Amino acid sequence: MSVKISWDLDGDRQVIHLSGKMDVTNSAGVQEKIEEIHAIHPDKILSLDLAGLCYISSIGLRAFLNLGKKISDISFVEVSPEVYEILEETGFTSIFPTERMMRRISVEGCTKLSEGANGEIYRLDADTMVKAYREGFTLSEIQNELAAAKKVFRLGIPTAISYDIVRLPGERLGAVYEMLHARTLSQLITEHPERIEDYARQFAGLLGTIHSASAEDGGMGGSIGLQCRDEMMRRLGIIRPHIPCACGDKIGSMLAALPDDSHLVHGDCHAKNIMAGGDGDLYLIDMDSLGMGQPIFEFAALYTTYKAYTHEKLNPDWERNRMITGLSQRDADRLWDLLLKYYFSGTGANLHQVEQQARLLAFVRVMSHFVKKGHIEKAELCKSEIISAAEIVESFG
Repeated sequence: MSVKISWDLDGDRQVIHLSGKMDVTNSAGVQEKIEEIHAIHPDKILSLDLAGLCYISSIGLRAFLNLGKKISDISFVEVSPEVYEILEETGFTSIFPTERMMRRISVEGCTKLSEGANGEIYRLDADTMVKAYREGFTLSEIQNELAAAKKVFRLGIPTAISYDIVRLPGERLGAVYEMLHARTLSQLITEHPERIEDYARQFAGLLGTIHSASAEDGGMGGSIGLQCRDEMMRRLGIIRPHIPCACGDKIGSMLAALPDDSHLVHGDCHAKNIMAGGDGDLYLIDMDSLGMGQPIFEFAALYTTYKAYTHEKLNPDWERNRMITGLSQRDADRLWDLLLKYYFSGTGANLHQVEQQARLLAFVRVMSHFVKKGHIEKAELCKSEIISAAEIVESFG
């Protein structure tokens, strides 16, 4: 057989890679092999990666048609230019979901605009920028993030418009966005600390816009992210063996008392993930943590960034912490206080209670991360914070 076949799993997909030439001598064997491989994971969506396939004959096309009759969900991805032209001319692109091979680009010599836990953002040219994901991110994860960004954009949330997914050197993946001619909010705060109150007021307004939008608008239902409450319950389950039973029971009961909520929560809306445009408007980037729930889960994520994960007992190296927050410790503390002040202005909310609620949920998040990683010493440091906050908090409502 002159066609080489390999396969792997990518989330809910089984990806079978074909390379070589499919013709009358091998097409029947290729079809048989694909069916044999898919039988290993019949519950997975089947994607045929045709990046290495340089030719396909009419017999090969007929083999794909036969597969389509036996397997309901088949798509063609990373289709080489030669084969894509054949599929397009014969109408296969209207029968099966088909994606062209991703273009390859380099960020060598490009200006780095920002850097976070998931990757870096570079300016490609006057009109576009690219988010270069770190190794380990799968194509399906990035596709899901871009799909979520487009849904959020349709809800009226200011986001950067995404174009396509590309390959970078080292087989890293990237997503190309419109160039906002913007700087991150953390950069502006660092350069103009005297304007931090103005920036915090804008930031709080952006949070209000996010939280006022519902995933049910436009018929999206529960397709945007997870229920934040359910995700927090999952994290609580990870740490329960490491905290007092009464404390775990109390947190679990308070979470269970929260109703389902379809309102949007960004989940990672810190100042490094907000771009400030030349028009003065703020734009969101990074949609991989998008979820649904009450605003307290947003503030728990913010507390995680500005207070918990960068806590001096957990990570005393403030230069490292500055890389995470993009801010000095003083500015990070000031921004947190101002966000509470402006977001809850006029609501009558007890800001001390809100902060303790966010603190409790944030350390549940951080402790679950350390437990999963086997960092028990750091997990133990989180435990005292959780117990202390749980004694103060009576509900998350």
